[in-house]
Amino acid sequence: MKQLIITIILFWLTTGLEAQVKKMAIRTVGISSSVSILDYSVRGQMEPYISWGTNKKQLVFAPTILVASNIGYRSPQSPRLSGARIGYRFWPGVLDNKWAFYMSADLRVQRLKDLWSANSFNLQLSEYQEYTVKTVELQLENYVGYGLVFNISKSLSISQGVGLGWYLSKLNTSSSDTNDTVIDPIDYRGYGDIGFIWNVRFEINYKF
Repeated sequence: MKQLIITIILFWLTTGLEAQVKKMAIRTVGISSSVSILDYSVRGQMEPYISWGTNKKQLVFAPTILVASNIGYRSPQSPRLSGARIGYRFWPGVLDNKWAFYMSADLRVQRLKDLWSANSFNLQLSEYQEYTVKTVELQLENYVGYGLVFNISKSLSISQGVGLGWYLSKLNTSSSDTNDTVIDPIDYRGYGDIGFIWNVRFEINYKF
């Protein structure tokens, strides 16, 4: 009798675990192209992503690749891996066989490091001297929004999403040369340390 009870319990646990594994599975892989708007500045990102969860609730993870920007400069290090994004998606229901609607919340963290050539006038030597400036920006973006999915087929779909939230940004400027100092801190961002942010994205998705 004891062995029978243990067998039933093990069978119940195994069946339940198997059901949970099937329920919490990889749902979607795809690539997201997004634009972040901070004041008058714009950044473009590409993010290959994977989602994990159920048909109703999913977690999203995506490495962030900075592609382009209009922030008063053209970084020689772009495109490049600049950070990552995690998100949460909730489907309240399907509109029909072709359309679906979801709510979303996203958090993106980026670290942008750049080296610039600059010059300053040396009063003692009465000439301009060149030096290298290193800038490191740490940025946190947090926004909520919605998404609209169009199902091309059972597995393939495209979607559009919009998010609104806030950001935090911190910029550190220093000289990469040991004997040089940056007299005037260089702030090329075109936005402040904190503010509102818009995010618009377009995605191509493959469902499992």
